[in-house]
Amino acid sequence: MKTAQRTEFASLIQSLNLDSYPELMRVNDVAAVMGVCPQTVYHLIQTGDIVALEVGRGGKRVFRLSLAEYLERQVL
Repeated sequence: MKTAQRTEFASLIQSLNLDSYPELMRVNDVAAVMGVCPQTVYHLIQTGDIVALEVGRGGKRVFRLSLAEYLERQVL
C-alpha cells in the first residue's frame, strides 16, 4: 500500500472514532460502523475475517482491533 493511501486510511479510521467503542463490540455496533447489515458481520465472523467471542447463548462480541485490522486489509 502506498504511503498516501495509508495516510488516507489512517484518517478514515480516525474519523470512524473506533476508540470510542468498547474493546468488545456488539454485532449491531460493528454493522453500524461498517454500514452493512448484521448478517454480513455474522458472515465475516463465520469465515474468520473478523475475530469474535461467543458470549451467552449465541451472542457474539467482536474485538475492536480485529475490526480495524479487517478494514485495513480491505483498502486496495
